[in-house]
Amino acid sequence: MSQEVYDFVFVQRQVENKLCALNIPEVCNMPTCGADVAIVRGEQGDLEVRILELNARATMVSGVYS
Repeated sequence: MSQEVYDFVFVQRQVENKLCALNIPEVCNMPTCGADVAIVRGEQGDLEVRILELNARATMVSGVYS
């Protein structure tokens, strides 16, 4: 992983920022949802987060694992 990608994901937290702004649990109408994302280069050459797919996860256990 390049330093640029590392900083984008872990320092700037751009994936989290993008997902939080979307309020995904409300969009999915489920408390547990999965989001597939890609980090790509935009037309200006900057890194961008793209949402590929959102999935309601009705079979996921929320916070409790047996």
